[in-house]
Amino acid sequence: MAMVLFLNRGTFQAEDIHISDSHINEDTLVTFVDFIPGVVERTCSAAMSGGAVKYHSFRSLVDMANRWLQRNPEWRVFNCETVLLLYKYNDIKNCNELRPNDCCFYISGSERTNILKGLRIWIKLKQRTIQRHGSVLYQELNYTDLVPEIDEKGSFKKLDDLVERANILIRKEEIQGRIICVETVTYEADTDWKVDPDETLSALSTKKLFILRIFYEEGLPLQEEIDIIDFVPKHLSGGGFFKRPKFESYTQVMSRASQWLSQNRHLNYRNAQSIDIKLSIKSLTSVNTKTMYYTDYGSYIRIFRVCCTKSSRILDRSSATSNKIKSTIHLSSRLFLPVRKKDTIGAIRERFEEWIHNATQEAIESDTISEIKMIRRLRVLSAETICMFCKSYEESLEESIDEPFHYNRFGAKNDTIGTINGITIKPPSPIVNAIEKIYPNKTIGSQTCILM
Repeated sequence: MAMVLFLNRGTFQAEDIHISDSHINEDTLVTFVDFIPGVVERTCSAAMSGGAVKYHSFRSLVDMANRWLQRNPEWRVFNCETVLLLYKYNDIKNCNELRPNDCCFYISGSERTNILKGLRIWIKLKQRTIQRHGSVLYQELNYTDLVPEIDEKGSFKKLDDLVERANILIRKEEIQGRIICVETVTYEADTDWKVDPDETLSALSTKKLFILRIFYEEGLPLQEEIDIIDFVPKHLSGGGFFKRPKFESYTQVMSRASQWLSQNRHLNYRNAQSIDIKLSIKSLTSVNTKTMYYTDYGSYIRIFRVCCTKSSRILDRSSATSNKIKSTIHLSSRLFLPVRKKDTIGAIRERFEEWIHNATQEAIESDTISEIKMIRRLRVLSAETICMFCKSYEESLEESIDEPFHYNRFGAKNDTIGTINGITIKPPSPIVNAIEKIYPNKTIGSQTCILM
């Protein structure tokens, strides 16, 4: 589906929010549904100028997602994402079109480009539906946005300040319910560094601001505070004026995160994100993950950000031992990449769904593992859509995704490529072998990271 941003002459009719759920069938176990804003208002006949068109707000997308969940109570949301949607020029229609299903886009370093933000909910099929007073219970989503404030020195406050503000809201029971995920979202800022998180349409800007978006399932207050832990690639060598720095691979970074989670069993894992952090021009080896703003153009490093929750009654590590200890989590990550330049997000999603389906069926048919154990061990914890920046599409995606350092990311033209990364609890070895047998990396264009 393509939605036209340039509006032709004639009577204007507001567009509905587009829901991409036609792919769901009786065999679907895990998937995602997109809610894509439509044009609701225009102030001129046809233009890309500021204020020319207005799209649905982000709040409207969440409201529509709740109506979808009410109609489909057999599905449960385990992660939410704010996804980036770009436009492509249509020579035949002589207009810019929104192409939400395309994977690859060219971004010019100087061209003014508009972008749109949509909502993606990752869902899994419930094992059983719960009824209360004759009605089937369904999830009701809500969210809170936290925008960095200015400190007394005129600079934006750090990540720790946003986390503390979030925990204050939780203590005051202004966030009521179970936290699903905490997302770090990049927003395009105007010349005065202002952002409106509820606006879905914005112009591509060189000024970027990180916000925290907390998605939660409405219910009784749980008093679980948020904790964010960043895992930064270790610097190995180089980084001088004439020598490119070398960092450990992204696979190694995720391995350290998995080990850390296994040692902190009092924490409840919520979600993880791959985030590009801009490096200082003074030092390509110094990484500050707490800064909430940056200007584009330069060198970046990809970090692995893990969000957990913990009971607010737990004051320190020693007191945590008196509480109920959960089973150890060992993460396994599976990455799905476009094989061809014309691959779509839908094609990647189909490979993801098929991989889940075949791995589940293989485990059920196995004589060594019971169905109950399989469901527990193959549980999908979270998933994310990653934007990869490449100098050209010919650049190896597998190598690019495992290389956390990207020097001078913006050139004259760049490809931005959407990939899907799923994180699961590590299955036992027989299942890993079965998965690899069904889906060799060469066939589907993905790489596997099994985190010990």
